[in-house]
Amino acid sequence: MPTSGRVWTLVVCDTGARFHANVHRDHRASVRSNLRAMTALRRILVTFLVLNGLFAGIAWLHRGGEGAAWVALDAMAVVGVLALAPRRRWAVLVGAAAGVAVAFLLLLALGDRLTRLSLARPLDPYIDWRLLRPLFELGVGQTGVSVTALAGFGVVAAALLLAAAAAFLLACLPGTARDRRTRTAAVAMLAAVPVGTLAQPQMAPRIDAPAWHLATEQSQRAWRTHRDVATFKTHLAESREGATPLPGLAGVDVVVGFIESYGESALTDPRYTQIVRPALDRAAAAIESAGLHAASGLVRAPTRGGQSWLSHGTFLSGQWLDSHARYDQFLASEASTLIDDFEASGHESTAVMPAIARPWTAADALGYDRVLDATNIDYAGPRLNWVTMPDQFTWQVVDRTRRAADRPVFIETALISSHAPWLPILPVLDWDRIGDGSVFERWADAGDRASALWRDPARARRDFAHSLAYALQVAGEYGARRVDRETLLILLGDHQPAPVITGPGASDRVPVHVISGDPSLVDAFVERGFARGMRPPTTGPAPRMEVLRTWLQGAFGRERGG
Repeated sequence: MPTSGRVWTLVVCDTGARFHANVHRDHRASVRSNLRAMTALRRILVTFLVLNGLFAGIAWLHRGGEGAAWVALDAMAVVGVLALAPRRRWAVLVGAAAGVAVAFLLLLALGDRLTRLSLARPLDPYIDWRLLRPLFELGVGQTGVSVTALAGFGVVAAALLLAAAAAFLLACLPGTARDRRTRTAAVAMLAAVPVGTLAQPQMAPRIDAPAWHLATEQSQRAWRTHRDVATFKTHLAESREGATPLPGLAGVDVVVGFIESYGESALTDPRYTQIVRPALDRAAAAIESAGLHAASGLVRAPTRGGQSWLSHGTFLSGQWLDSHARYDQFLASEASTLIDDFEASGHESTAVMPAIARPWTAADALGYDRVLDATNIDYAGPRLNWVTMPDQFTWQVVDRTRRAADRPVFIETALISSHAPWLPILPVLDWDRIGDGSVFERWADAGDRASALWRDPARARRDFAHSLAYALQVAGEYGARRVDRETLLILLGDHQPAPVITGPGASDRVPVHVISGDPSLVDAFVERGFARGMRPPTTGPAPRMEVLRTWLQGAFGRERGG
């Protein structure tokens, strides 16, 4: 072959080789580009699915099953914005911060669910962070959280793991949308947000922005509470008054017993009336056979399901203390209370609080002369589940306190045998056998564990009714034994039990019973709408509990018979 031909052949072969090499290189680059695009698209899709699932869980926790969301528009917005952001340090930090915010919102939703189940109200972040431990203990003890609301602590752990996964995915998202296809997908997500917003009225709650709604709702609630606290503080400063003596109760022992979880539902709900009403009737018969007089009514409690101290504070202060923030403001104000009113009338004030086993700072602010609690009450019996000592022994402590006093007494006590989990149910013993409480030792290990109780909600409700029947019978027998013409006994519920017992939508009303051997002391309440006897009227409006201090001042702010 001529030299020129060989050269031409070599040129052609080299050109072909180069062409094939370029084609192969372009193909590999195209494949790599497609793989990167597919990986980026998968990352965007996986991140959206995880975040959408978490936000759907937030909607379920916040609103219940009927409010569950299928498509979370706020998840679309977060993923779309982060995917379009450049891969810069600030963008990665923003993604990680968004993941932390998701975890925080999930915890808010869990807290809101727990608060609704245990206290029949939504979470208030302005004040409830200080109640994390009490709410946790209350939720476990009173609503069976592991059974009803969260299906065990494993759900919480799984939710937090998912939130951690979301934080990692969101931190990796910036810089994902680098080519036309991924940018198109991210832009499409952002474009779907206004479209979904327009369609939301017809598709709600299936298309929603649950995390956004939870965040704005909680922020607004916190702001309202902040303003309410400021307004209430001003109100306390402007309405500060000194003690109001109660000469109409001079020489009269006044005993106030708050019966745990004693609400209107116990007297009106068919699940409980067959157990509770006969016990109340037995108490009424004992009181009547002792020649005593009684009247009953309903008042609205400032709390439901828990936080009994709000009811105690409302009764004592004559102020509506429906939040822990208001309660704290009242204690800090040094405003007068019924304790001051009675002390101005010559009474010695004592708090008998068997449930308190830790330092009680509020006692100093309230100003009792004496506080008897689980740490200094001489009780030789066993702790009975949550109950440190049964009501029958508590009444014995009240009686001993009265006998030991050298002047009239004002005693406020908490009766906790009807506190959840209502185990064990005790019989009413011969009062002469109570002694130092060691007689209750036989019930130290009686009954099942609380966890077993919550696996059977019907049994939990039945045991609630029986424990309340015990509390009412014991209170009635104490009244029949120890109330006379120089005694005014006031029995009232602190709040309704949790929604797992009452069902949703229960009222906030609680019964009040006043008992005395002096009919004039009872007539003062009949004049204010109470019905004679131990059955409160269940129709008509009920005033708020704060009115009781005003009633006592109005009825007994003058000499008896004056």
